[in-house]
Amino acid sequence: MVVVCLNVITAPSVNFTQGFATSGLLNEMNQSKILVPALQSHWLMIHGSMMVLSYAALLCGSLLSLALLIH
Repeated sequence: MVVVCLNVITAPSVNFTQGFATSGLLNEMNQSKILVPALQSHWLMIHGSMMVLSYAALLCGSLLSLALLIH
């Protein structure tokens, strides 16, 4: 019962995160020609990717704790 509840809660968030990672949005973010020269850095892309991964980890942890509290 617990496993089914966890799958129902975490599966959509994992699918959403994978969809975002494979979408064309990240390729468009890589084109930094419209930014001012101070922001045209490879670190900006790395920072954005790490923020997406950290929010995904936070979301999965929050959903897991919520599922355990509900159960």
